[in-house]
Amino acid sequence: MPSSVSFSLADLCSAWAHGWTITRETSSPEPLLLAGAHALEVPTPIEDRRIVLPEPTIAAVRAGLAELSSSPDACLRFPGDDDDWRPLLGAGWSLFEPGWFMHRPVMRRTIGEDAEGYEVVVKRSEDHAAVEIWAAAGGGGREIVSHGLIGAARGSAASPAELAGWGTVDQIWTLPEHRQRGLGRRVMLELENAAHGMGLTDLVLTSTPMGLMLYDSCGWSEISRCVWAVTSP
Repeated sequence: MPSSVSFSLADLCSAWAHGWTITRETSSPEPLLLAGAHALEVPTPIEDRRIVLPEPTIAAVRAGLAELSSSPDACLRFPGDDDDWRPLLGAGWSLFEPGWFMHRPVMRRTIGEDAEGYEVVVKRSEDHAAVEIWAAAGGGGREIVSHGLIGAARGSAASPAELAGWGTVDQIWTLPEHRQRGLGRRVMLELENAAHGMGLTDLVLTSTPMGLMLYDSCGWSEISRCVWAVTSP
């Protein structure tokens, strides 16, 4: 199934926010205006408030910082380079680790056999997919040692029609003692196949420095740096 012919960075950021609320099982993002610029208030279980600004301007970023400044644990995320936007941060704000918005057109991927000692479990619904890799744990039990999620932007009732076909990849992790065994790559390939089965055409994620090598190896493209401004004590 073909990818979108083209997309704007603003649409990619909006798709990421809408899909993220599906993976985090929260309500849909709420649109708002910041100095005339479109923004999204993203319900979040991990912060007091989160705002995503798909098309940042100096006035909009300043308005977003002012809007969130009274929240002790808030986050403003938008495409851009940390060094370009750092001068706007005032007291009470800091930059979290560097980030990247990344994109991958959905394709059917070939997957080899499971690594010995591991079991791959894929769970899929209309707007959500999870990949879990299980292994034996101490005491004769089993545990999830590698994991990933997809949330379909179309799963949000508030998502605009142009986001149909987009999905957000989220919560990719592998326990330290099980790294360097190809599990992260297996999770990514399984997620893409799940996305194909869900009828998605494009995937987006935000990467930290630690995840870049994995995503690059799986054919993802870096679209933009991502500013991650957070309120700080």
